[in-house]
Parts: sequence; C-alpha cells; structure tokens
Amino acid sequence: AVTEGAKTGDIDAALALGGSINGTVTEEGTGDPLPGICVGIINPSVFLFEFGVTNSLGEYSVGGLATGDYLVAFSAACIPDPAAVDEWYDDQPGILTADLVPVTQGEKTGGIDAAIDLCPDFDGDTICDGADLDDDNDGCTDAQELGPDEALGGARNPKYFWDFFDVPTGSPPARDMRVTIGDVGAVVARFGTFRDPAPSEGEALIEALTAPLATGYHTAFDRSPPEQGADVWDAGPPDGTITIGDIGAAVAQFGHTCVVAP
Repeated sequence: AVTEGAKTGDIDAALALGGSINGTVTEEGTGDPLPGICVGIINPSVFLFEFGVTNSLGEYSVGGLATGDYLVAFSAACIPDPAAVDEWYDDQPGILTADLVPVTQGEKTGGIDAAIDLCPDFDGDTICDGADLDDDNDGCTDAQELGPDEALGGARNPKYFWDFFDVPTGSPPARDMRVTIGDVGAVVARFGTFRDPAPSEGEALIEALTAPLATGYHTAFDRSPPEQGADVWDAGPPDGTITIGDIGAAVAQFGHTCVVAP
C-alpha cells in the first residue's frame, strides 16, 4: 500500500540474466560486413519475437532470451513479413527448413552468422529478383502468378518454375506462354523416356530453360507429382521419367495462358 506523502521502500526484485544470440552478417561473395540488416529472433513454442539490427561492422546481439530453441531470420528490407526475409539460419530459404538455435538463460550463443546475397537471381538471367518481373522465368510474370485465376497463370508460386507446363515447341524450340495442344503433344511424344539418375532441381531448372533435344528425354517435359492436397498444376521438379502423370499434368493445364489479352 502507498500512503500520500510517505515513502514505500523495499520493493525489490531479482531478475535472471537472459541469454543472447550473437553473430555477424556479411555480403555473400565479397564477405563485406552489412550494417542495417534486421535480425528477427523467434521462439516458435511461445510465439516470442525479439528484434535487432546489425551495426557498422555487421555485428548484432539480441539479449534477454529465456532458455529455449529459437529461429533466426535476416532481412535487408526490415519489413515484418516472412516474404521479405532474405535468409533463415543456417543458410535456409524458408522457415520450414530453418535450423533452431538453442539458447541457455544467462549464456551467450555466438557464431550465428549469415551471408546475404543482395542481388539474388533465381533464374540466372542477371536481373536481381527484386527487379525481375518473372523470377522463375516460366513466362508468367510474378503479378500474374500471384493472381487468383489459374487459367490466367494465377494461383502459382512466382519463384517456382515447375507449376506452368508451357514447354518449348516449334523450330527453333520456344515457349509461347500458353499451354496448348502442342505442349501436350510434345510431352506425349516423349512418353516413356527417362534418364537415371534425375538431376537435382537446380541443375534441372538450368537445363529446362535451354532448348530441348529434338527427341528423347528432357527435363523441360518432366515433372514429379504435386504434393498431397496441392493443386494439380503444382507439380514438382523432374523425377527422371516422363510418365502418364506428366501427360495428365499437361492436360490439366490445357488452355492456361500468361498472354495478356489485347
């Protein structure tokens, strides 16, 4: 109780010293320190979020943490949006694959570093993704893929090549931003062809962006089935064999287009 004009003393507290996460953020390729990078510290079990910013040496320290496991996100944009995160620890592109960092109250957890690419170029066209209108180079602009109408290229991931089945056709082989009977026929013509083992997704993407072979197997015509519950056009990267499933995926997208009507 407090009495007017009187001093109330002995209102003491004993606070436990929190743990901390510390590290350095540099530019990928050059190793130069990056100041002003936002660092988010997230405890997913209690939905706790702490925040820090790198100094002129690229260093950061976020303290006051209770014992637990934390996710660490690095963002040059400093926007509270998971889509704006450049990298999750440890060198992971998304929250689902990010490594947890164990913290003990009262102790310092160091070496939680990151190297950020300030000009990510997913499709290798030498245009930074932030200025690239078609991040995955599948012929549909990012804006179209984020739209709601799948027939107009929407309801897709703008950073994922395999969800639009427009394949190279004609001579010389080229994509026309439409899934036509010619695309379906090109997949049918390669039915049963295979290459084992299938290349990794990154290698397959680079290959699929090049002109296909005249006949036989090619990654541009190959997909793996969509994950359970996903839309039929959300196919995965090549699995090494062109099957009836690939034909079905192309048929399911027949008529889809990214061509803007005049």
